[in-house]
Amino acid sequence: MTGIDAALAGGRTACLEHMAACEAAGLQWTEEPVTEILLSRTSPRVRFATFTRKQEAKVGADWLWWWVAPSGESFGMIVQAKRLYVDKAKWSFKFNHNSGEQRRALFDAAAALDVAPVYSLYLGTQHYRGAATCGAESHNSEDCANCATLAVSLMPALLADSHLVVDAESTYQRSVALETAFDNAEEQSAWLGAISADLTDDLSAFLHMPQVGVRAIARTLVDRVLDVRQGQFSKSVKEMVQLDQTGRVFSDLPGDYGHFGAPYMSLMLRGLVRSPPDYVVSIIAGDTLGEPPADNIAGVVIVRSS
Repeated sequence: MTGIDAALAGGRTACLEHMAACEAAGLQWTEEPVTEILLSRTSPRVRFATFTRKQEAKVGADWLWWWVAPSGESFGMIVQAKRLYVDKAKWSFKFNHNSGEQRRALFDAAAALDVAPVYSLYLGTQHYRGAATCGAESHNSEDCANCATLAVSLMPALLADSHLVVDAESTYQRSVALETAFDNAEEQSAWLGAISADLTDDLSAFLHMPQVGVRAIARTLVDRVLDVRQGQFSKSVKEMVQLDQTGRVFSDLPGDYGHFGAPYMSLMLRGLVRSPPDYVVSIIAGDTLGEPPADNIAGVVIVRSS
């Protein structure tokens, strides 16, 4: 386990301890304190910066996460935390809270900042999740290490459909444990179907070859989207999407929409850049965080790979 993997695992363990204590006391744990525990317990390996008290009054609870490699290559995503609600075997996350306004704000901010929109899922303890199985061969109904790992997970916002994410199986299929984000992404097994003909050589290599570090995070999230796209039978391929901003790792991307209502490859990979934005460089240098880049951003998290 690398230093960053260990830090993220330690943060997740602290979150589980807090959620377990709340459950034992009959309290309902909420997203904000769990996020605070995650960030505080992963520091200083994971760095973060918040805005001033005056600015916090006008921003929300979403965080900008930037994964930064030694080469400078970086992957940015805007993350909104959602806790799990369990009603017998039915799971829900209230993705459409406030008549969908919160979700729209997440996508709007992601578009304005050119990053991927992602949900951080807090799943609670195995006791809270009930009899749900994680699907692993090693699953233990009493004390499952894999279930514990999944307690803090990431899900591409494109896949966060309240009508389809309704139980443990659909949740686990569409998400990935946060602490495994830097794990090596294996050779491509997800669907490439209609987009195969539109892959540039560099994008094809990215999707077919194992990836590590920052690229592994981006690939893992893209794979989750492609896995779901495989089950959508309509062919909705439009013209290639060209990203104008300089510094993109991939500037020409397939325009397939699937059932997502947007060209998912550009939405997921626009945050993969050759160098991080200036505000990230400033935080790494120790400077204070300036004005929020969007109204619903609470702060910036920086995870640097070795």
